[in-house]
Amino acid sequence: MTPERVHFIGIGGVGMSALAQMDLARGAQVSGSDSNPGPLAERLRTLGALVFANHSADHIRCVNPDLVVYTDAVTDENPELAEAKRARIPVFRRAEYLGRRMEEFAGIRIGVAGTHGKTTTTAMLGDILVYAQHDPTVLVGGEYGPYGGNLRLGNGPFFVTEACEAFRSFHYLHPDVAIVTNIEPDHLDCYGTPEGVVEGFATFVRGIRPGGILVIRAGGKAEQRVIEAAKAAGVQVWTFGWAQEGLGDVRADNTRVYEGLTACDVVLARDNGQTIPMQLQVAGSHNVLNALAAIGAAMAMGVEHSVAVASLESFRGV
Repeated sequence: MTPERVHFIGIGGVGMSALAQMDLARGAQVSGSDSNPGPLAERLRTLGALVFANHSADHIRCVNPDLVVYTDAVTDENPELAEAKRARIPVFRRAEYLGRRMEEFAGIRIGVAGTHGKTTTTAMLGDILVYAQHDPTVLVGGEYGPYGGNLRLGNGPFFVTEACEAFRSFHYLHPDVAIVTNIEPDHLDCYGTPEGVVEGFATFVRGIRPGGILVIRAGGKAEQRVIEAAKAAGVQVWTFGWAQEGLGDVRADNTRVYEGLTACDVVLARDNGQTIPMQLQVAGSHNVLNALAAIGAAMAMGVEHSVAVASLESFRGV
């Protein structure tokens, strides 16, 4: 059987290069173009991808792809996109193609969304699943040292990826488990109003698969509206937050920041308030919340809380 030929317009970007690497791993013939290729594109070259350093309709005619994937930064005037459409080659936005690849994954799919903290939380959850010996596939929105890049290819039953709200991209994803780190007014050029942003997140959680799980910060008005949307869709909800506010299934108490480290007590409200000390190698209360989100998701998927906490004590950031 002839391998599928996939062409990526903007192949050097973080999200695109990870998808291209995934396709190379599954045996596809990968090509792509980027006006500023950079190290991620160079890495793809070493793995066998054909990378062009400019955009030209000739590239499409040369590689004759079965399908074309493009970033949201690519406009209809791009010569490769225009040629693909003229030749009636199927074209997909990056997020749409990621959604297709997630659909094909036979295990548990996790999407990490939120205005802030997506990349860190994705990497943290990936570390937990690695530590728990689940050998996950993890797509991070940045260069992560332990992966030597932005992608960890595993053979286990978990697929973790960022779910970006820009351009409503996360609406293409239908995970089994979703994390929403926080919700703030952002990308108003796309959503129009703060209320539109909240509705965008509500639409995302309504797309969680039946019987799925949402892990979300407790306490905010925007987050509460999203929680209500999830529950109305039959989604199980786990929350995280601060112990002093009395909120969250997973809570942080007695948080201290010193010498670049952050320590706290992780309180498990679902486990009779059991408390576990945790010391992070990264500073800031925001990283405590990111850790709580990752711990909550891991616990919801059956990972022992002690394993989750232990794995994060060696996390050093993205």
